[in-house]
Amino acid sequence: MNLSKNSKRVLSYGAPALAAMVLLAGCKGMTQPGERAARKQLAAETENYRPEYNAPALPTLTTNSPLSDFVTYAMFNHPDVAANYYDWAASVERITIERSRPDPKLTFEAYIGGTITSIMPGLMTDIPGPGKLAARARVATAESEAQYFTFKSSMLQTAIAVKKAYFQLHFSRKKFV
Repeated sequence: MNLSKNSKRVLSYGAPALAAMVLLAGCKGMTQPGERAARKQLAAETENYRPEYNAPALPTLTTNSPLSDFVTYAMFNHPDVAANYYDWAASVERITIERSRPDPKLTFEAYIGGTITSIMPGLMTDIPGPGKLAARARVATAESEAQYFTFKSSMLQTAIAVKKAYFQLHFSRKKFV
């Protein structure tokens, strides 16, 4: 096989670059069914709770506002609900990290004792055993589901607290009038 000078240069530079791309391309992994369901659920809840990643317009509260306005205001404005939402959103993103191969590490080592005696560059990666990434993804998916229920629970607790205060105020007015 007779290769030109340019072809040899392309092969000498291209082959290592191609090998690096092949090695690094698999770092993301493949989505799991639980991850797809969690992302779909997050997208639906985000559309309702934080459309376009902003708090929705809150109703203006007056003394004659209906109970639904108070509940809406409390659910979108309570810091526990917001914190639980963002914890859940972060746990959904963590599923991707857990199911993916660890990132490769570029290392560099030099022995210097008056003069440089050796230089050792390197590329390292951890290779998990068979089934470990899938197991880590399942654990992260279960943790994400638990965070979702914590978020929903905080929304319901906030609504119950507002309703309880509303009805206590309503019945105390009836009692004294």
